[in-house]
Parts: sequence; C-alpha cells; structure tokens
Amino acid sequence: MATNINIRERDILKFILDELNDNKFNSKIQFMMGDSARVSETSMLIRRYTFDSENERMDLVETLNESTYMTEKKPYIITEVGSLDPEFTALNTIKEVTYAGDIGFLICEENVNVYRATLYALEEIRSRLIQYHKVIRVEYFDYDNPSSTTKISEDIKLIVTAGGLRREYIDRINGKSYMYFTLPLTIMATNYGEFANQETISIGVSSITEGGSVKMFDVEPIEWGWGIGIDTESAQLLNDKDITLVDNSERIGNLPKSKSFAWSCVLQIDFRNELLKKIFNDSRNRNTSSATESWYIKSVVKTYNPTTQAYEVDSTLTFEDEFILTSNQPSESISKGEKYIYRLSFEPKYNDNVEV
Repeated sequence: MATNINIRERDILKFILDELNDNKFNSKIQFMMGDSARVSETSMLIRRYTFDSENERMDLVETLNESTYMTEKKPYIITEVGSLDPEFTALNTIKEVTYAGDIGFLICEENVNVYRATLYALEEIRSRLIQYHKVIRVEYFDYDNPSSTTKISEDIKLIVTAGGLRREYIDRINGKSYMYFTLPLTIMATNYGEFANQETISIGVSSITEGGSVKMFDVEPIEWGWGIGIDTESAQLLNDKDITLVDNSERIGNLPKSKSFAWSCVLQIDFRNELLKKIFNDSRNRNTSSATESWYIKSVVKTYNPTTQAYEVDSTLTFEDEFILTSNQPSESISKGEKYIYRLSFEPKYNDNVEV
C-alpha cells in the first residue's frame, strides 16, 4: 500500500462543496466552487470548478424542466476558496493536516427570495459546521504500484469549526448589485486518531430516581478527564535477594503507600436540568445526606466501522461505575455577567446496593 500520501486539498474542497449543498434550501439555490474576477465595469469573469468528472466542462450548468421536458439555464452561487494555509503532520502511518481559511460567496441581491434563501442556507450550514465531526472516503493513485488501475481507498476523519458569517462589500456588475460574504473555516483532517466527539457521558445520583432506578442525565461537559494519584510518602523495602551483579547492588524496592482514582468534569449550570439544579443547590447547602449519596457515571464511546461507514457503540470501551462527589464548587469566583461554571470531582464508592 502506498505510504507518505498527504491528504489532498481537492478532497477537502469537495467536502466543503457537498456540505454547502446539503441544506433545506437546495431546491432554490446551488453552491458551486470557482472564482471570479472583474474584467470591466460591466462584466465579470467566473470560472467554475467541477468534481464530478475530469472531462466535464466548467462553464455549463443545465437542468431539466419537468413541465416542459426541456433543459434550461440555472443560476448558482459562486463559492471561492482562497489559500487554506495547510499545516501538515506527516509520519509513516499517520497523516494529519489542519486547513484554515475563508470561504467567499458572491450573492446577487436583485432577487429578494433567492437572496434570503441563500442567507438562511448559509446560517444553517454555519451552525452545523461548529465542532462538526465527519468521516469522508477518498481514493488516490497507488504510487507504489504504477501499473495498477485500482485506486487506494482510505477513510479520512474531519473535525470542522466555523466562524461567523461576515458581509464584506457590495459590488455592482452590469447594473446589478452583488454582496460578497465570507465564512471562516478550520478543518483538521487525519487518517487515524480518535476524537472526544465520539464519547457521550451521563450522570445520575441516588436521590433522583425514575421507575425505581436511578435516573441518568445526559450531560455535555466543557472538559472532563480521569486521574490517578500516588502518595509521595512511600514504604521502602530492602532487597532480600543475594546480589550477584554490582550494577544492581544499589537498587531497592520502593512501593507506594497509597493511591487514589478519580473522575472530574467541568459543567455549565442549567436550571432546566434537574441534576444540574441539584448540583448548584448542594454546593450552597451542604449536609450529610448529599455528601454521602451515590453518584453514577457512564461513558459510551463510538468507534468508526469502515464497513458500514458509520460510528457505532463499542461495548468494550463503555465505562460505568459508582462514585461519591468529593468536590462541588465553581471553577472560579463568581461575578456579575459570568456564567455558573462548576468543577466536579468524583472518587469510587463501594458497598452500595442502589440499582441503576
């Protein structure tokens, strides 16, 4: 199999175009990749890029009118992509690249309905592309086997972050008004690697039940993680074996006195959520019952299945255990105009029979 193949920008451009045309208004408007340049006060040169066929002309867009069964011309939104400023990480097995740049749109303001539909579509697309996780399948030539006509197929994982939609300037071409918009986009692409987007977390507490069992609440931590602590005060044991090697004569056995295991997360408080409301109240009204009750944490991780081309739950990576809440407090001092952000720390609890 070919090695040292970088992720191609052509595949990234096709991904961007596919996402742009995946919107609720695609029956009225269509985005097409290309660029434009003014050639006079009354005309503009537009060049369209195509990803469908290497032999397809770039200057023709034809559609079939279902009423007349005749082809007719259809307008499209020219979409310009400048330099994506790629930053590559290329190892023998892991190929990773981060693209960052602005996507430009030249939109005619003359047709109010088309103009509004285009803006609605762009806002829908921008909202979806904020922390967007997707896998695309790409094909490329096998450079290790030039005589082969079979292309190599590979799955590329993408994490996308979109910025705000910006109105840049108005231009007039042939007496018609055009508005130019830009959308900042950052795309991290890799052939291997897992992302936190694949993990979903739920938390429950013994004091909130449903149907006789602890009710689990899906949460979206701002950050979370596992940790192990080892007591720095250790027990020292002398080696009771006969030492035959001089190099080992100074070695001793060193055992940790104690160790701890914990899970922590940072959550934004939302009073519509019963669990988060309890967390907030408990932090201000501490008592024995809330300090000793059982908390339950469940983490489910999905892994990508190349056969089905979808993310599926991997039961071998699922974690579920019982804890006590050892720390419940704001991540920093509170002041006016700031959100309630809480940091929670949990440690394992044992010998409890509450059913989850």
